[in-house]
Amino acid sequence: MSLSSILALVDPKHGAATLSTASRAAEKLDAPIDVLIARRDPADAIPMVGEGLSGALVDQIMNAAAADAATDAAACQTLIEAWPGNAGANVLDLIGSRRSLIAETGRTYGMTVLPCPNGPEGGGFDGIVDAALFETGRPILIAPLQEVKSLGDRVAIFWNDSAESARAVWGAVPLLRQAGTVNIFTVGEGFNPESALARISAGLNRAGIRAEAHAIPPKGMAQDQLIDAAAAMDADLVVMGAFTHSRLRELVLGGVTQHMLEVLARPTFMAH
Repeated sequence: MSLSSILALVDPKHGAATLSTASRAAEKLDAPIDVLIARRDPADAIPMVGEGLSGALVDQIMNAAAADAATDAAACQTLIEAWPGNAGANVLDLIGSRRSLIAETGRTYGMTVLPCPNGPEGGGFDGIVDAALFETGRPILIAPLQEVKSLGDRVAIFWNDSAESARAVWGAVPLLRQAGTVNIFTVGEGFNPESALARISAGLNRAGIRAEAHAIPPKGMAQDQLIDAAAAMDADLVVMGAFTHSRLRELVLGGVTQHMLEVLARPTFMAH
């Protein structure tokens, strides 16, 4: 499956930024957008010890959860109606676990666009990012907190010579072919950076994509060096493999993916 269809998850807090990112991607790809409103199942609000609660209290909890979900869905619908691209969009208003909804629905689209999960103003969607990366088999595009004016004109590829990086790069080819500038950055730790950059540059050239390769001497945290390189070129898209180390290792020791999710400031295309 190519990037010929897009699923965008909308939440009340960051829906405008997510729809902006999805729209820019759709313009590049000439792809339709379906918008997902994922309502929490009211039954999920019942504590695990629900059998000790009275029937009246269970009903009260579920009714309150259903009302909250309806309020959020209405706010999302308002955002969608104000969005310039809403005329051709199909809205999926579904009830269930957001993680399950993303996993099941995302498998049928070329790419899923998600709200920024972390940071002081993030939406707390870290579990949804995991579901989209590990359970859909498809790449994802994470929107920054602010609306974007461009996407894919200036692309920064974070390359570490891994299978995950390769999946991200080759998944992003439809976007890379339209970019004005493509820079590949690597911080050589545990592999030969010059050799790795030469191989991926040659591969992209065979695909008709001209890219400049940059080996960054290790100094401090690799993730900070990569983020600084993307900022220096004013990249409007980052392409990178996600969780090239184990998820647990990244959570405990830190890693480029986890750090990117915490400080994400530009649209980021990821694949695992």
